Amino acid sequence: MSTSMGTLRDATRRRLTAAAHLAQVAARRTYTTALWGVSTVADQQHARAHTLLTRTPGAPLPLTELRISSQNGEDGVLWELFTHIRRNPYLGTFVEIGAHPQQSTALFLAQRAGWSGLFLDANRDRVEGMKRVFHNRTDITCQRATVTPNNITVFLTNQPRDLDLLCIDIDGADSYLVEALPRAPKVLVVEINSTPGRENYRQSHQRQWDRSSTFGTGITRMDEICAAHNLSRVYVESTGANAFYVRDDYLQRLRYTKVPYAVTANYFGLGLHHPHRLTGDHREPSHKPLFHL
Repeated sequence: MSTSMGTLRDATRRRLTAAAHLAQVAARRTYTTALWGVSTVADQQHARAHTLLTRTPGAPLPLTELRISSQNGEDGVLWELFTHIRRNPYLGTFVEIGAHPQQSTALFLAQRAGWSGLFLDANRDRVEGMKRVFHNRTDITCQRATVTPNNITVFLTNQPRDLDLLCIDIDGADSYLVEALPRAPKVLVVEINSTPGRENYRQSHQRQWDRSSTFGTGITRMDEICAAHNLSRVYVESTGANAFYVRDDYLQRLRYTKVPYAVTANYFGLGLHHPHRLTGDHREPSHKPLFHL
């Protein structure tokens, strides 16, 4: 009986989480329709992209977040960083490990700012979708591959030695890829575990994510791994999913010092985090939801 009740509670939590996410999506669509004066997703993306590309740089990083085709507000943060790091933020170079044809960290830069580079993913459908998106671009490669610490050097060999941007999001073993980098990019965006109490956590390389809060690498541990490559953290976006690191020889070009880590898991902007394996709790009681475009 207790097993059945536990299963029912888990199913109820999943339904409530999905319902909350759908409600936020509907609210976001209504709000952005009023804000941008357009209703289709494509038109809203175009309007936001125009705003971002013409925005005056220099705002504090928390105010620069803007989502066009990234998971959260990474598009706005990266554009702000590269307006300082590259002087001219157009026509940069990237590698993204863990890509999606509709939602990727480097997608905006590739589509709207003329960046060239490599998208990698182990999922065949995602890679085929990326190929359709960039079918007329000879400067962008979309490749199906499982990237590991043992082969990451192979994929980076043919990329520019001074790579502008590396994005890693493979749901778990991200820090092992960072650790195995042959050389550091100017900017690294990597998934972290921002669940309270997991700051020093690091999962084993072979462990598969069970969709609980025990995954990936905590922020303190990730800072240590990145420091070995002369990468310093400058920001964690507001949902707590991704951290931004800048190579030390480019830090002096930024107006920013290290942003104190004050973000906890806030997935979907609803104060949610991945459930604990024992309690199944999805929310930090003290964390307030954030409405995030």
